[in-house]
Amino acid sequence: GTTWELADFLTIGASHFEEVPEIALRNDTSSHKQRMRSFGNSIGLVRRSGTFISGFPTETSRYSTALNSVLVSKSTGSAIGEGSVIEHSFMNCPNSTIEIGERCLLSGIRMNFNGCSSIHIPSGLCLQMLPLKKSNGKKKSYICICLGVDDPIKDVPVKTIFGMDFQCVLQRSGLTESDIWDEIIPSSRRMLWNAKIHPILHHSSSKGDGSHVDLTYLNWIHELYTQNDIDLK
Repeated sequence: GTTWELADFLTIGASHFEEVPEIALRNDTSSHKQRMRSFGNSIGLVRRSGTFISGFPTETSRYSTALNSVLVSKSTGSAIGEGSVIEHSFMNCPNSTIEIGERCLLSGIRMNFNGCSSIHIPSGLCLQMLPLKKSNGKKKSYICICLGVDDPIKDVPVKTIFGMDFQCVLQRSGLTESDIWDEIIPSSRRMLWNAKIHPILHHSSSKGDGSHVDLTYLNWIHELYTQNDIDLK
């Protein structure tokens, strides 16, 4: 299935018979919800499994799903949006405010977040961190896959990126297609699947702070969402 289908299943399938806000759903037909709830109930899917959450107001995370994860924030203003799913993640934010938007999917984010005052993950974003093979003498690195949950990754031409209109993002950011694809890739094969849009993040450590990774580049994407001079949708 697609990314949004997975997010919808984990949101609706864990809800059983409680009502889920429409903002959290992509496919909200009653028969579709009934099937997902029935299957979720049969496998024992719940909103919280193997998870510890602290510092996030209950009302902001009521309709989110967290599996095999730890989320800790000591700053006011941290929040988890409706319909968001966090899985297999360790997110310790001792000095940072982290705002996770609505209908986000976060997977494999296992780091302390130090050295930044706030992190904004825009609504409808899929974020997955995968480790790269470590070379001798080099710090551990990760590739951070960042896409919109509704982005069609193999469609040509590309219509959306990070859940926003692709041409508007190019205009707002100043990027060109040559920045995103190698010249040897013809226009007929240029898709998000082979785009150079996923940053490599380096694992680092500070005395007393433990290991951490810098995800502040997400604030750049957040800025694209908050600009009012261009219609990004």
